Amino acid sequence: MIGQGRADEACPVVDQAMEQTTGLGSAVVVGHLRQVALLLRSHVRHCAEVPPLLDRLQHTFRERNWVAAPLPNA
Repeated sequence: MIGQGRADEACPVVDQAMEQTTGLGSAVVVGHLRQVALLLRSHVRHCAEVPPLLDRLQHTFRERNWVAAPLPNA
């Protein structure tokens, strides 16, 4: 949807994905959400839903930062 310029339709889907994966400790999910955030940045000026969604994504990254962190050396 984002690639087709339909960011306004993508925002609720991204919100739903964040909500449904809240309890998942998955670096893959975090990676996908980061990719979505990168794609959404080009729509900040054209879609009012994007800036608040990017804020929520940033908060999600901070909460789930431990998932993507490398393991300490033993």
